[in-house]
Amino acid sequence: MVANGTKTRPASPPTTRTRPDAALPKDRNYRPAQIGRVIFVLNDPSLLEHTLPALTFHHKTLSDMLSTFSDVTNTNVAAGWAAMAQAGIKANRRVTLVLPRQGYKLDLVAVLKKFAPHTRMVISADQNVIFVNTQAADNQHLIMRTYWLEDLIANLPRYVNPKSFEKKKVQAGKTHSSAAGSDAARKHSVEQNQKRNAQSNIVQLITNHVEPKIWLDHGGKASISQVGNKVIVIAPASVQALLQGPSHYNPNAAPLFMTVSY
Repeated sequence: MVANGTKTRPASPPTTRTRPDAALPKDRNYRPAQIGRVIFVLNDPSLLEHTLPALTFHHKTLSDMLSTFSDVTNTNVAAGWAAMAQAGIKANRRVTLVLPRQGYKLDLVAVLKKFAPHTRMVISADQNVIFVNTQAADNQHLIMRTYWLEDLIANLPRYVNPKSFEKKKVQAGKTHSSAAGSDAARKHSVEQNQKRNAQSNIVQLITNHVEPKIWLDHGGKASISQVGNKVIVIAPASVQALLQGPSHYNPNAAPLFMTVSY
């Protein structure tokens, strides 16, 4: 069973092998921080890098399903049951759910979509524990992080549909070099304008578009300030997860994209 605390690991590894998540798009620039109503805070992303076998749950509770995920992947899973009950999520409700072979993240999202279709949730992976909680509960705890301005600009969340990463068919035909050069120049000009606008309005961009209700200017508790080329953000972990991405210290990290549809 899953408890409010940490679930201990099984004494022996499960017989079902898991491998890195292969269900998400292969595009190297794709790193989902949000799927549906679920935001992921991945301080230890390896905990969720599994592909689970096809699973069928007959008349099972949310606790039953989380326990199965824990056993199959050999990971520790815990949940904020009190916060979920306060949000109207019934822990003793029983449902039937059939899941295909897919990634751990997608399995968790599918289960939460079934039990909490209208509740925003946060799944964190840190210190050897996967923790499932409501975003309302997560919003009660603020943490401070400092970002380089250039990093934030490069990583502002893009709201995209996962299908946009499907390979587009390229039509055969000749491309005139002059037209190609003109298109490239226009694209470069647009990118430069966007960058300049972001540099001068980074605080406004973030507070207006990344979880607007949590910022002080909109009646919340989170705050953001800019000092030179650094931006100081005091906000919940889930909001920090939406802002994190490539940094001065890891320039090759994949940029962040946020998917907002199930």
